[in-house]
Amino acid sequence: MSLWSQLNLKPDRWFTLVYKHKDLSLWQTIVAACEDSGLHYMNAVWQDLKIPSTRQIESPNINPQGDMYLNFRKISQRRFEFIYGQAPVLELPTRANYVEHEIERLIVAYLGADIELITSGVVQQVLDSRAFKNYRVNPKDVTEDIEKVLKGPKFVTWQPDGGTVFWVIAPDISLDSSLDAKDRVRYYIFDLLRQKSELDEGTIRRHLLTQLSQEHDLEPIFSDVTAMLHSIAREVRPHIWQFDVKKVTSYKQLRLFFRPSRADRIREQIERHQGQSAEKPLLLNPEGFAQLRDLLSKANSNNPQFEALYNRLQEVLLTVLRRLEDDFENQIERVMAVGDWVRYGIDLRDLPYDDVIIQIVLRSSERPFKLYQQVAKEVFADLQDEDIFVQFRLMTLPEWQYTESFARAGGKEEALGIVLLNR
Repeated sequence: MSLWSQLNLKPDRWFTLVYKHKDLSLWQTIVAACEDSGLHYMNAVWQDLKIPSTRQIESPNINPQGDMYLNFRKISQRRFEFIYGQAPVLELPTRANYVEHEIERLIVAYLGADIELITSGVVQQVLDSRAFKNYRVNPKDVTEDIEKVLKGPKFVTWQPDGGTVFWVIAPDISLDSSLDAKDRVRYYIFDLLRQKSELDEGTIRRHLLTQLSQEHDLEPIFSDVTAMLHSIAREVRPHIWQFDVKKVTSYKQLRLFFRPSRADRIREQIERHQGQSAEKPLLLNPEGFAQLRDLLSKANSNNPQFEALYNRLQEVLLTVLRRLEDDFENQIERVMAVGDWVRYGIDLRDLPYDDVIIQIVLRSSERPFKLYQQVAKEVFADLQDEDIFVQFRLMTLPEWQYTESFARAGGKEEALGIVLLNR
């Protein structure tokens, strides 16, 4: 017997569930379970409390203040559509909404996009699509449609520190739920901090829960909000974050460095057309790099050369990751920075004498010595910077899964390292 039959809720009656948790994916599971049981999700309302909970007292800057009330109604689908209107009809892929969707995707993925990125991104999508032959006949139509879309109410400009002009989503616009879930969560954090400058984690989580409830998005999102904050802001006090344009710029550069090629997109389209499930590609983890930079910055607080030394280290690491992606993508599950240098930090002036170690988790249950030789030769043999020596380890997928479960069971997740590349 289901929970709802035990409640014996009568038709057209309401059911309100009080939600109190900072996990972004848990409430979506609750909503999905309710709708599977015949209840329609209606809205979510925040209720501030005069007496804070124990968790809010213990961690006032982490947990959202107040409770979220999720409202459901037991109503047939036919009556629901009669009262509240028909379900939205998907738009046909006209030129205008095709371009608009791609512009929104670029802005959300890159936390704002300049006109060069927008134009190149839309043009690439047009070249990859067979839907709009007239674009290839009249290429100028692409830029004209971009200009028309950007003049609409959905997009506005943002010019940080009087520099490059970026296009962002206009205020009070909910993001397209078909966009990547993690990108949407990251963008909501970016947009909030860009306007408020400084906030605590609890307020940020509350904002995210509100946005997701308004979207009525049932896709589970397993996002580490704190990790995302490292790419957007700096922690000025415990769990208090301040917007940082330089970090956003660094995030953009990392995303652009690992931007999918046209060949990758064509391959994915062919796999979808043939009914195959497109395999998840190896992707750069910008949050991992942001976390690594913050950790090393603290360890180099008295090092005036930090910026230059870190940039050199990042360049070497990106070269390593690109080579691993190019030559061994099908064999790798993830790549991580591990060891004391990412647990406690190191003074970058001590390189190459301090260990810089990355761990390559293979997708197989074997790690033959021949593979060690291939990786060493093709990835690490001719790295340009002689002041940075990168070591590597290979680990099989079963070994990693055991290590991960053991570390999490013991509450020692930090011992796992920092993910730089994963699927």
